[in-house]
Amino acid sequence: MSKTGQPTHAEIMRAFAQWDTALREKDLDALERCYFPNVVVYDIGTQLVGFDKLRALWEGCFPYFPNPIGCERKDVQIQASADIAVATFLSRMSGMESDHPSARAWIRSTICFRRLEGEWRIFHEHASFPVDCGAEKPTYIFDEA
Repeated sequence: MSKTGQPTHAEIMRAFAQWDTALREKDLDALERCYFPNVVVYDIGTQLVGFDKLRALWEGCFPYFPNPIGCERKDVQIQASADIAVATFLSRMSGMESDHPSARAWIRSTICFRRLEGEWRIFHEHASFPVDCGAEKPTYIFDEA
């Protein structure tokens, strides 16, 4: 923590690293320690409340990730106070065997953390693709060629 009592960028990045490790290893118990039990998740295809439902979602996704799951982030912006932090960024997952565009596209992401007993845990998570409302389909964000 900084001298002003504000969390440092490094503290939030360590919380991300714990999440990344748990997901890469498909360790749902370790992943659970990254969240509050009543986490609210707005994911691409669903909305849910509670880690038990998030656990079930990941259990359903794991068969699509035969390889270790990776998460890449870019353009990370963190706004924080002493006990609340919000991180916005673009992210994408690796480890799935698919040539579908969503497998290589960036997703808009927001993660909200709250500090509890010195540990940063997630209380809200949001991931989405931009949508072309006229065409009624996602607008994928790809790396520049």
